[in-house]
Amino acid sequence: MSKQPSKAADFMQRFIFEAFDIRGEYIAFDDGFAQALDNHAYPEPVAVLLGEFLLASALLSTSIKFEGRLVLQIRAEGPVTLMMAESTHTQQLRGIARYDSKAFTCVDGSCGFDFKQLFATATLAITIEPEKGERYQGIVPLAGDSLADSLTYYFEQSEQLASQFSFAVDVDQRRARGFMLQQLPVTAQQRVADVDVRQQQWGYAMQMLQTLTAQELLELSPMTLLKRLYVEDDIRLFDENPVAWQCSCSRQRYLEALETLEPAEIDSVLLEQGKLTVTCEFCFSRYDYTADDFNR
Repeated sequence: MSKQPSKAADFMQRFIFEAFDIRGEYIAFDDGFAQALDNHAYPEPVAVLLGEFLLASALLSTSIKFEGRLVLQIRAEGPVTLMMAESTHTQQLRGIARYDSKAFTCVDGSCGFDFKQLFATATLAITIEPEKGERYQGIVPLAGDSLADSLTYYFEQSEQLASQFSFAVDVDQRRARGFMLQQLPVTAQQRVADVDVRQQQWGYAMQMLQTLTAQELLELSPMTLLKRLYVEDDIRLFDENPVAWQCSCSRQRYLEALETLEPAEIDSVLLEQGKLTVTCEFCFSRYDYTADDFNR
């Protein structure tokens, strides 16, 4: 197993087992997570979950072949009403959360919510918006006690690919790390043809992953982490790929959205204020529009 020197503060790194039909992906998203927190004063449980969503959107974007945008989203009734993260196929991420601030009265750093309590009557939606072709959306109910459990259930139900996720988020230190294992589909190029042997190998990989602690995921490099989990296995670790916080808002995109409103509504604001101002919820970029913008 070889290790490439770190080239970026935030990166993803793929690996494969040489003897198993199993691949995986590691992500470190510290700088980007810090930027997400700088934009909003989230309560700690909301910040942790947003970090997990950002990590998950990036991992999902590498496991599904597409060119465009992948959106991971929960809309719910409860303390958290919206949790959304999106990733492009080049792993440019952004995310946002909406919540009832009155519900988060924390004592000694704990707000007393677990994963299920944060959301009520919620479903998890994974939407793929390709640059070419049709939009696709998969919707599943929340499963288990975490986002990782829900994603595992999603892949079991919709992709028929055995998958396992692990996330670790430290709000105080502004660190967010993720790890994914996925069994490769059965193909002519598979390493192991026997179904029972494939299942045994997957069970072994899963069992070892369950010994991984959040502290280890936050502190260990990908190579050290894999050596600790799978000390007797030959694993190929690929080069790092950068991942970054990047808002996709633009002056033109907001102008096109505003042009869908009733002209009378726009004229009323322009008459009263002389301009129409839009502020991006994700990055707080501000765009001012005058009558000349709409006339053009």
